[in-house]
Amino acid sequence: MKRLIQSSIFLAAMILVTASPGHAQRAKTLIGAIGGATTSDICCTINTSSRWGGTAGLFAAFRASRQTVVSLEALWTQKGGSPVRLDYLEIPLTFGASMPTGNGNWRARFYTGIGIGFKLSCNSTDSFGSINFDCDNANSTEWSWPFGLLLAHVNPNGSIFGFDIRYNYGLSDTFKNLNSSHNRTWYFRLMYGMPVGN
Repeated sequence: MKRLIQSSIFLAAMILVTASPGHAQRAKTLIGAIGGATTSDICCTINTSSRWGGTAGLFAAFRASRQTVVSLEALWTQKGGSPVRLDYLEIPLTFGASMPTGNGNWRARFYTGIGIGFKLSCNSTDSFGSINFDCDNANSTEWSWPFGLLLAHVNPNGSIFGFDIRYNYGLSDTFKNLNSSHNRTWYFRLMYGMPVGN
């Protein structure tokens, strides 16, 4: 897990380096809002029922080259799985390839990256078999591995409107007293971004 985190951070750093001064003329930055629904469960020592929830936040995306995009998000996200509900402030850093589709007004972006989440709240309504989810044992931070697909329409003014599907796998334990207790979360989101700068 540590090696995966280090590799993801290294790749993100390399993309940011190649995006600096020499490529500035081709770069474009977008900022915007993103939000939608989530469905999540906790695995793998245990396998809870799924929990539907929501997610919302802000993003900034930087086109490092013609087909490479780096994005940073700040999200409120509901995770966990019945009977435990967990809310996080997530900060994912993602990078991936963006390519035109159809007549060029639509773009598809495949991406991956690394994310950290900070627990905002925990609520456990019941036990799960012999397991009692004690929120006092919920870890305050969570490392995760996001990957997904974004399909966006590019408007004449450079703004975008898109639909995003993401899978997020927890790399760290959700609970201190439960080994291999990872959040697994699907995101279904709409996004709108506006260009800033050049």
